[in-house]
Amino acid sequence: MAATVTLLSNPASGRVSIGSRTAILATIAGDASYPTGGYVLTPGQFGLTTINQIYAFSTGGYLAEYVPSTGAIKLSIPGAGSAVFTGSALATHAHANMSIEKELVTVTTNVGTLAAIPASITMIYANTATSVGPKTIIPDGVATAAGQVAVNFATGAMTFFATDAVTQATVTYEPEVAGAGGGKGNQAITAGTPAGSIAFTPASGGEVANGTNLSTLTGIAILVIGD
Repeated sequence: MAATVTLLSNPASGRVSIGSRTAILATIAGDASYPTGGYVLTPGQFGLTTINQIYAFSTGGYLAEYVPSTGAIKLSIPGAGSAVFTGSALATHAHANMSIEKELVTVTTNVGTLAAIPASITMIYANTATSVGPKTIIPDGVATAAGQVAVNFATGAMTFFATDAVTQATVTYEPEVAGAGGGKGNQAITAGTPAGSIAFTPASGGEVANGTNLSTLTGIAILVIGD
């Protein structure tokens, strides 16, 4: 069987002069039975006496290749291949696992202490006092006034204003480290050192099998250069 050659009509006759040679744009179409080695092309099919070179362009999932020794356009099917990773894909890293805690603190003689050292405090709310409600946080060592609480961020101690008579408070805070109050704090979670490799296994492609029906493959573009 043989492929059908169609010369392009633009420019006229599909022929372009390039110096002393002629370049011809054309397409070839497959047939119902692909021959091993490819479709053999002859100079006469292009109005030439000699073919110097043919550049073929892949199409339709087929690789097109001109074989000068046989004068044929050989069609092949590429192999896809596969890649497999072996090893640990998780790189060494750390997560900042910050936790907001809500702790119920008992206050005795105006002083209560958090179970964990606070990194920051969102709210201190007096549950039992002469004035129930949120208290204003001031630095440790400063004398408290009504509605205030002095916080020592180094120890977690809280000193309330005596007249407020606070005996219990709910503290919403971010602990600096894990503590008896259940705070998770800033914990470094470190994974193991990654190790592994990627192996690529190419799939075997190859020439289209002899006798394959390629009648639907109608537009394999080629550029023929000859005399």
